Amino acid sequence: MWAWVPTYPEPLPFDPCVEIGWRLIPDAWGRGVAQEAARIWLRFGFETLQLNEVVSFTSRINWRSEKVMQRLGMLRDASGDFDHPLIEDGHPLKPHVLYRLSKDQFREQAHG
Repeated sequence: MWAWVPTYPEPLPFDPCVEIGWRLIPDAWGRGVAQEAARIWLRFGFETLQLNEVVSFTSRINWRSEKVMQRLGMLRDASGDFDHPLIEDGHPLKPHVLYRLSKDQFREQAHG
């Protein structure tokens, strides 16, 4: 699990941003680990760091990560979808989807 400011040779179309992401071993998939840890980091980002927005992105074919983003209340920003600059052209992982969560959306979820 991480939250960081991504940097690439060329800026992403939605830079500057703070990204949240996860990489888990297959044995941990489907157990809610990513979602639980992400909620803790999102709370820290919005409440302690006073971030206005956190983004997350994944390859278009990674439906598992996309489902985690949706369960976190993140909203897809199809206008921000992009081709990852570090992945070679034609590779199936190159097209990426973008999700966003604002501080207000996070607060609304937390306080129902």
